[in-house]
Amino acid sequence: MIINFFAEYMKGNNLGKIANAHLVQADRSLKLALDERCLYLAEQHSIEVDFPKTGISGTLREEDRTREYPDFMEKEDTLSTYESQSILGKLYRKTKDIQFSVFNSEEFNEVVAVNVDKELIEPGFESQYMIADANYKAYARDMRVLLKQFGIQSEAELVSGSINELSKFHTVKKDKDDILERIQKSLTLLVQKHRKLFERNLTEDIRTKRASAYYIVAYLSLIHICRCRRLLTCRSRWSPYH
Repeated sequence: MIINFFAEYMKGNNLGKIANAHLVQADRSLKLALDERCLYLAEQHSIEVDFPKTGISGTLREEDRTREYPDFMEKEDTLSTYESQSILGKLYRKTKDIQFSVFNSEEFNEVVAVNVDKELIEPGFESQYMIADANYKAYARDMRVLLKQFGIQSEAELVSGSINELSKFHTVKKDKDDILERIQKSLTLLVQKHRKLFERNLTEDIRTKRASAYYIVAYLSLIHICRCRRLLTCRSRWSPYH
């Protein structure tokens, strides 16, 4: 009986198909996830999740089946894709354009050309630049300590959770799940600490100016991603439009 139940579950498992159909429909509809078909698919997805307990399977109607996928889903095994105009599609294409998103700090040894987004430059950001610069250096120091502590190669690996390799010390002493939990807690504490630094002596009239200064400092620092450990001064530091 258990074998038959498992076989039926595997044969009728539509969980992934329903989830994909919901995502595609939400991407295409102006109502997003509040679209009527999305609401129906969300209900069916919930039913399908409970199938192992209830024996009741969710229904994927023929008209809801996915035949064309947005580009951000990266369905490379199908030719039926389209350029999504939703925020997910725009973010996907924007990040795909950033060739320097993940660098191995031990291997990369070139200067990177970075163009600061003019829309994120707030007039008067200069008044907050020194604060942003000092806080960025403090963040960079804390991040280096955290990376070294766990033997992680880059900040991108740490923040994304996609860690390629941990130091041998940690893999021997503790199991991976325990280590990943400790890493997450350490990262959370680091973020909380530097969020407080951002908020220190902050008033609403300078909030966007400080955020803009943070953005400019962080992006200009990418020009100096290399093996050298010294902080160089960018010649165009005070000219973010170049």
